[in-house]
Amino acid sequence: LIVCSPPIASCQRQIAKAIEMLGLKDGIGTVALLLMAEDAKALESAISKLDAFYGDSLSPSPLAISSEKMKELKDLFEISDTQLAAEVEAKIPEKALTNLIIEKMSLQLGRR
Repeated sequence: LIVCSPPIASCQRQIAKAIEMLGLKDGIGTVALLLMAEDAKALESAISKLDAFYGDSLSPSPLAISSEKMKELKDLFEISDTQLAAEVEAKIPEKALTNLIIEKMSLQLGRR
């Protein structure tokens, strides 16, 4: 189980810069989890354990990209309309944006 931390989620290597970009608030807010496993069975097992522990509080909806969130993410990750239009999934702007953000994250991780 990997929890995306602010440095990776913001595509920044320095935690201070990541916190400055994404902010930090008191209390528990929405958390995104990324599960990685050797095979589908191990992944299903991890999902079942999370579901048993968290129940109805698990939801994919915090990750949905509204038009407002789309603009904020484009600004935050410095993604232009040209880049978005050139992405292979350009017919689905939310998918294209997601792919471009993942690409930036991958490039950042590769610099380590």
